[in-house]
Amino acid sequence: MLYSNIRVIIFRINFKYNRKRIIFYNKVSSFLNLLKKHSQSRFVKSQPYYLQKFLKKFIPLTRVPISPKAK
Repeated sequence: MLYSNIRVIIFRINFKYNRKRIIFYNKVSSFLNLLKKHSQSRFVKSQPYYLQKFLKKFIPLTRVPISPKAK
């Protein structure tokens, strides 16, 4: 019984991880296609903006608390 419960939990975690990974890969490929399209056009200067906008969605900025000793 315990073994089957553990297997179910592992399966659920694996399923959620794979689903997020597939979503991430799809968004990355669409972003790269967008960059390719823009690089073929005249708007090459706008690429850093799109890159920054894209990365903000996937890499949230975390604040590290500064200890009083560091000040």
